[in-house]
This record gives sequence, C-alpha cells and structure tokens, in this order.
Amino acid sequence: MDIARYLNDHQPMLARQFANAFRSGHLSHSYLISGEAGSPLLEIAMYLAKTLVCAEPRPLADNKCWNCLRIDDGNYADIQVFDGQRGTIKKEAIQALESNFERTPVEPAGKLIYIVHLVENVTPEAVNALLKFLEEPHQEVYAFLTTENEVRVLPTIISRTQKLRVLPINRQPVIEAALSRGISEQDAELLSFFHHDAAAMEAALSENAYHDVIVACNDFFKLLAHGRRQAHLAFHLTLVERFAQKEQWRFILDVFALFVADLLALQNGGVPKLASYDKILRPLASRFRHLEGALLEILLCRSQIDLNVNGALLLDHACQQLLREYRHDDD
Repeated sequence: MDIARYLNDHQPMLARQFANAFRSGHLSHSYLISGEAGSPLLEIAMYLAKTLVCAEPRPLADNKCWNCLRIDDGNYADIQVFDGQRGTIKKEAIQALESNFERTPVEPAGKLIYIVHLVENVTPEAVNALLKFLEEPHQEVYAFLTTENEVRVLPTIISRTQKLRVLPINRQPVIEAALSRGISEQDAELLSFFHHDAAAMEAALSENAYHDVIVACNDFFKLLAHGRRQAHLAFHLTLVERFAQKEQWRFILDVFALFVADLLALQNGGVPKLASYDKILRPLASRFRHLEGALLEILLCRSQIDLNVNGALLLDHACQQLLREYRHDDD
C-alpha cells in the first residue's frame, strides 16, 4: 500500500494534524491511532514514526531517504515494533523495551520510537508496565499505539495519549480496484472490510488459510439452506478442527459476524452490506428467530480470543448460538 497516498486521499485530517504538530515542534510523546478493522493502522504508525527521523520530510516522511528505507527493511536500531496481531503482548516484552530505551539513541536522529500495534491485545500485567512507561516519558522517546477497539483500551492509557482517528472510507473504489485485478466480486466485497487496498486483498487471497476460511464460511451458510445438522458438521470439519491460530480465529469470527449482521438487516428490511451474497443470505433470513443475541455472542467470542480462552471452544460456541435461532431443520 502507498500509505502516503492513502493518507492524502482518505485521511487528510489525520495527516494534517500530525504534520502541523511536527512542523511546530509540538509533538506528543505518545499517540493512539484508532480505526475500524481493516484500517492500515500499523502502516500509518510506521509512516508517522518514519516522519520523526526522515532526512527530508515533505511535510511527512518522503519514503526515499536512507532512514526511511532502513526502517522499511527493519534495520533501524532505534525503532521497536510490538505486533498484537501476531499474538498477545506480554509484560516481559514491555520490560525489555524499558531497559533498551534507558540507553542513548544509536542513530544520529537521536530519537527512540516504539510502536504497539493493537494495544488492546496487551496482557493486564504488560498494561501496567506500559502505563508506567507512558507516565514518565524521556525527552526523545515517542510512542505510537494502535487499536481497532477503543472500548477495550484502558482510560488511563487513552488519557496519556494524543488521539489520531482513522475515519471509515468509501469502500466502493477499493472494491472496483480489486475487481480490476481479477478478484471476484464476492471476495472483493468481503475483503474490503479487512483491507483498504486492492493489492493487500490480492496478497491475502494468495494465503491458503485466508482463502480457505472464506470458502468454508461460504459453504457453511450455503449448507444452512439444507438444515443445521449438516452445516454444523461442516463448520467443525472445515473451521474448528482446521485452524489453530488466533489471527485465523479472529478472521473467522469477523466474517461470521458480517454474515449474521446482514441476515439481521434483511430481517428488518434493511440493506445488506454484502450485496453480492444476497442469493445465499436472503433465503436464510426467514429461517432464523432472534439474531440480535446471536450476533452479540459472536462479537463477545471475538473479544475473548486474546484472553487465553480455547479458540476451538469459542468458535463452536459462536456457531451454537447462531444455530439455536434456526427455525427449520430439514435433516
């Protein structure tokens, strides 16, 4: 993704807010970048971090200087990244960060920068360590925290950061760009909720796990037309027993939630967000009773993935809650 162009086209207020602070010398020592799932939060955090050490900012990072290129390659000594998308961030990681940042910066820019992507995935013990670090910032230490769910971020963290909000974008141009790359309408529409860039969608579909989750979820909802028993068995075989990583569980429940939200919209005479799935979902809308509770349970399961709850049990519980609202069983 060309993150500079993305900010210019879709997030000009965020870019202007940070650029003004940078030019005037009124930078905060810590920023919280929040946005919906699919927003390129980590990419934005990396780009803003690069701006602080860029040799020729215009007014943000030029992505061409030696410092910017080294950061892209992961070879810049004074930046540390903790990615909560890959797993829970633990206390030991934050303590190691504190220890490392007590030293003098190695790079000529003289700034120490750390990024915590998806700060909601930090363990409670690590949060306490992070709070202490945020409360007593050294002069040339800067933090960029990101979140897809600000409700799950402690108020004490929010109060110690300057907020940068990534606004929802118009998904249609992203979908059209994906279609021009040969991505199917259904995949483009679904993945536009998780990626704001057609190239990122293409990369996601090239990953077997990503593609297989989409196919399995599609098959589950198609099988529901023939009865819940067959669909439940397929759910176990193709999803519960097959995937074992937190990132995959999150994606499964996110896709599940999108489908159920559209079923709920159809029940209430609303417009579904996944228009290309209409042939699958519309016939099912009348087969369910109270989907509001099922949707809330799915979202609750999604929020518990990082609490060391068994992922297979969470997936099964989400499926069971949906199937409880199923009116007819033709098996």
